[in-house]
Amino acid sequence: MRPRPAPPRALPAVLVAAFTLSAVHTVYAALAGLSDPGFTPAMPTTWLFYAVGFGSAWLARRPHPAARACLLAYLVALLGVSVFYYPTTFTPEQQTTFGWFENDVYVGLLVLATYLTLERFTTAAGPGSPGHPRRRPRRALPS
Repeated sequence: MRPRPAPPRALPAVLVAAFTLSAVHTVYAALAGLSDPGFTPAMPTTWLFYAVGFGSAWLARRPHPAARACLLAYLVALLGVSVFYYPTTFTPEQQTTFGWFENDVYVGLLVLATYLTLERFTTAAGPGSPGHPRRRPRRALPS
């Protein structure tokens, strides 16, 4: 049985940082009266989104290829929403300094998390990684 690669330590931390920043901004925007009416702290779907987001940090620690594939699909979907949908809801009154900071850093952290997830796909069985089987030297047979 091959040993599994150790889970990366940075990936869960990046995901926790991204969703913590986003949750703080969501609460700030609601308190400042700037929140998107479809995404407020009063809505259960908002907290379901954050529960799934923080759950992705747990998923990032799993060494199974299926967990990596699910995480990658989730991150690609989030990046798609961040790039193609969110800008249409980011109205001028929401474009405060903290709003821009949260938007740019959040998307940057998602890009970093996607990169780290892809890196696990490409290096999980590469030479020198814990998941790569090492060749045993051949013994010379006595003649």
